[in-house]
Amino acid sequence: MHFKYFPTIDINVSNESIRLNSNNTIRNDSLFIPYSYQCNRGIAILQVNTTRCLCPPAYYGSRCEFFSDRISVITHVAPNILSNITLKIKANFLFKKTIIDHHVFHVIPITEGVKTFKYKFYFLYTRSNHMLAYKRQRYFDRMDVIHNHPYSVHFDVFSLETNNTIQELGSWYYPIYFDYLPGFRLAVILRFPFWFGNETYNPCLKNNCNENSTCMPIFNQNNSYYCSCNSGFYGKYCQMYEHRCESYCSSDALCRFDDININDPHCICPLGRFGPRCYLKYDDCHSNPCLSDGTCHLTYDISGERSYLCTCSKGYFGNRCQYKKLSVTIDLNMPQVSSARATVLQICNINEDSLNLKYQQVYYDMPKMVLYDQDQIMPPILGLLKIYQDLLDPHYFIMYLLDQIVTIFGIS
Repeated sequence: MHFKYFPTIDINVSNESIRLNSNNTIRNDSLFIPYSYQCNRGIAILQVNTTRCLCPPAYYGSRCEFFSDRISVITHVAPNILSNITLKIKANFLFKKTIIDHHVFHVIPITEGVKTFKYKFYFLYTRSNHMLAYKRQRYFDRMDVIHNHPYSVHFDVFSLETNNTIQELGSWYYPIYFDYLPGFRLAVILRFPFWFGNETYNPCLKNNCNENSTCMPIFNQNNSYYCSCNSGFYGKYCQMYEHRCESYCSSDALCRFDDININDPHCICPLGRFGPRCYLKYDDCHSNPCLSDGTCHLTYDISGERSYLCTCSKGYFGNRCQYKKLSVTIDLNMPQVSSARATVLQICNINEDSLNLKYQQVYYDMPKMVLYDQDQIMPPILGLLKIYQDLLDPHYFIMYLLDQIVTIFGIS
């Protein structure tokens, strides 16, 4: 649950506050336990002799017994030329080109070399009487299901510049073909087109929007574009302006609107800002947590579990670059093999039923010595060598096998 606003009423607390007797307990567990299981995935609230349920967003009903129809989204942003710029992506859920919900996440391309990120969230279908009646009617109209696709997900992408400016880059459009199902998963990789960065192929060169909007390309549809309303403007043709945007969001933020809720502007925050109106600032990188000349990057993790990520300089590793890579040397004394067309070196860990490859190197001869940098405290358990004297008949050798796990302090 997300609480956007605090209560505006004054609360006076006198010195005669509620006193708890040490002999009394706030909750009688023996009585509460039976009630706690009445709400499926929800929280039971006791009110006199009645149990009320606070349901999570994906459930509804007096006992949270019904599962809401929804679209699960799993996405990943493919590597692109914007490797040093933080991207903010606003995923919009639309019904007949009207935004009914949105979700915002951040992409830091330079950290993809440290960890590959997949972004997972979901949108709920509106459960108003009007929309439920529409859904029932559409369910029994096969031609409407085949030819009309009223729902779609748009991924609007913004670059967050270091000078606290925001630049909209474009969008990806994906129609939802199976909205009649109670659950549907949209799994997409967001790729920038080949022409991105070359304005010669930009579809906006031949198309113009009115003065209240800016032409933006649709990346996954050839020669397509849309008119993005400037900050504070809204409507089908960006013909209306909301004066509250002049002071509602911080001065360096963008003020946008979801079509279904004009009374609640949405602020797109610049780099390092957050909150419903972008007035809050919290920078975990300010304390320089990354060691050994590592670079700190904010992750914008709303859970707060990992608010920053370190990219380490050469020769160091660890979540704070606190460990130094050790140079590992392996001498290959194999007089029976004088030459080879190719040699493949593989350093692996052993899982329950498979090998987990940690390092691999290909040589076009038979090396006398192998040198690599170890980026873990514990060494890999198994070293394999694959020698190709005949390309169709390779020979396999075990270089080493550790019978117990040891900590690496230096191997040569």
